[in-house]
Amino acid sequence: YKLYKEIKLRKGIQKELLTLATNDTLTNIFNRRKIEEICEHEIKLASRYKTPFSIIFFDLNDFKPINDNFGHHAGDEVLIKIANTISKHIRSSDSFGRWGGDEFLIALPQTNINQTLSLINILQTHISNISFDFNKNLKISCSFGCYEYKNGDTLDYVLKKADESMYDVKIKYKKKV
Repeated sequence: YKLYKEIKLRKGIQKELLTLATNDTLTNIFNRRKIEEICEHEIKLASRYKTPFSIIFFDLNDFKPINDNFGHHAGDEVLIKIANTISKHIRSSDSFGRWGGDEFLIALPQTNINQTLSLINILQTHISNISFDFNKNLKISCSFGCYEYKNGDTLDYVLKKADESMYDVKIKYKKKV
């Protein structure tokens, strides 16, 4: 009985350590290391089986003023609600992680660029409808960039292209504001 109890305790601790090693502590989605590992794996699968694979790279527009004007607890609420909203509106086969700060990445296996663009439209709609406890009138928007893997692309190249795409959108957003 003592041995069984010890094994059960150790398994619980191992599970907790794995979660700490792979998840972002604030948003409870994958951390950068884990989402990068998933993307590497998905690129290998897409290459081997000649299937589509896309990523979405996005960040929040005007996030710094939220922290500056309402405090970091408000900024944390925004990040958590964004993560929860995105998590609810992607497939279970997709992977979602926090890249850092207010930047996020979604890995979309078996997904071409047109399907990715359609998902972005859906996500933008849901994000614009989030309400926040600290300011009911605040509306959040994001700049989304995406890229579909092409045979021979490296992960660094895929990330670079999605990042460039996101910054093109961010420039257009800033011109509007």
